[in-house]
Amino acid sequence: MDYKKAAAETKFNEKLFDPHFKGLGTEPFWNIAISNDFVVYTDIDGNKEIFGILSANKAQDANIQLIKATSNNQEVQVTITQKPCSDGMSDTAFDYKTEVSIITKEKELKLNGCGNYIIPLKLQGKWNLISFNGAEIPQDKYLKTPYLQFENEEKHVSGNASCNGFNGSIFFDYQYIRFSKLGVTRMMCVHENMEQEFLKEI
Repeated sequence: MDYKKAAAETKFNEKLFDPHFKGLGTEPFWNIAISNDFVVYTDIDGNKEIFGILSANKAQDANIQLIKATSNNQEVQVTITQKPCSDGMSDTAFDYKTEVSIITKEKELKLNGCGNYIIPLKLQGKWNLISFNGAEIPQDKYLKTPYLQFENEEKHVSGNASCNGFNGSIFFDYQYIRFSKLGVTRMMCVHENMEQEFLKEI
């Protein structure tokens, strides 16, 4: 993706802003939200700064991502490292250490905090299965059409495999979704279904 071109051509619209990562810190309090195109930084006084993303690179030998973005005469660099993190204030479990550097000609402000990837709004909702291994799945083929559902920004999934329902956790970092700890109901499936094939894939 040409981030420099996108940053120059894309204008920030708060109503359309749909972040997939949120980070925060204390002493001083701050937070960031990151989408494909923008980093939105908010300081302790509630002042917001919008940065257009120039580059987003992930290290090959570690789960570390470096995001660079710019706004007027400022640059922000956000380093996201997969590592358990505590904000020291709440019981919230964070999966990522988050480092933020705000750079101007005069100074560099360095901040440390925690963060998590979240399910963006555009992924939230019910997703019906329409094809499987290259074959189309008609809407009325089974008593229940297999589906996945993401109800909010929490990393949780529910759904139906064409007979039994399921729910569980997911790992999500905007590039990958991996399912884990799935619990499945045990209803006897006497009608035609594709439950085993579907559950094997997820």
